[in-house]
Amino acid sequence: MRHATFGLLIALLYFSPLVAEEISGPVTGTIGPGTYYVTGNISVPIADSLIIAPGTDLLFNGGCTFAIYGYLEAVGTETDSITFKRRYPATSWEGIIFYNCASDDNRLEYCRLDGSGCQALELNSCSPTISHCLITNNLAGAG
Repeated sequence: MRHATFGLLIALLYFSPLVAEEISGPVTGTIGPGTYYVTGNISVPIADSLIIAPGTDLLFNGGCTFAIYGYLEAVGTETDSITFKRRYPATSWEGIIFYNCASDDNRLEYCRLDGSGCQALELNSCSPTISHCLITNNLAGAG
């Protein structure tokens, strides 16, 4: 009986999803793969960088934004994208904003941006590379 209980425990640990990490505020370095709950506005500060690994999901609480002042590399693959979307169906997040001080070397490739309550991407006097991204179910008001 003890062997069956031990085996069940090992199976549960092996097949259980990992607990998502909560993030807010300045984010730098490398994150992912895995799921991250964005519980407050996040940003990449001037002169800093953030690399997001393929297979990473950022799930935003309502009203949260992702501001880029420095360098962002979010490069997924054709079979393992990076997802930016709302955490709860009845809420929306406020998109990714690249400010004019952001690096023109910023890259979004094989990313999915979904469920923003305003534009999914806002570019302010900068030129990031955006390719092979799926941008769906976002709203943008008349300005």
